[in-house]
Amino acid sequence: MSILLLPAALPAQALTVASMTRNDEIRYTVNDAASTTLTFELPDSTGGYANFGGYVKWSTLENGRKDGRDGLGICLECGYRGGGWSLGSYMSEAQTVTVNFGELRDTVHVWVRATHGQGTASYGSLPTLLAAPAVVATPAAVPVPAAGALLLGALALLGFGLPRRRSA
Repeated sequence: MSILLLPAALPAQALTVASMTRNDEIRYTVNDAASTTLTFELPDSTGGYANFGGYVKWSTLENGRKDGRDGLGICLECGYRGGGWSLGSYMSEAQTVTVNFGELRDTVHVWVRATHGQGTASYGSLPTLLAAPAVVATPAAVPVPAAGALLLGALALLGFGLPRRRSA
């Protein structure tokens, strides 16, 4: 039997903030994660109507393709769909997209493409409980004779185990 002791506080997420305009791309790599979160925002000084939108793709292969479809060259459009965002001054000025990789992955390459407008993208990897450092404590084994004595003592407390004498 093992006991998993999780750390009291998970490490803070390291974020990168990048400005993006139409047709800009960002590629980043996430290690030992089951997901990544991106936050998209419109600039504060829009002064009127502004928009910003695009989509996210991801792959475990550096060339951007889906697993088992190696092909020649880089194809960032060929990865798995990660989600999209669309912002407007009169709708929402910020949006968060969480890209779920389905399971804990060693390495994932994430590709972000802005299709219209301008704004900022903040991105990084979320710490997961599976990836967080943990201490595994294994209690000391109880010797079999001692375990038997403990069991008999517990049964005796409950009234089992030892036959009772009947009074005549």
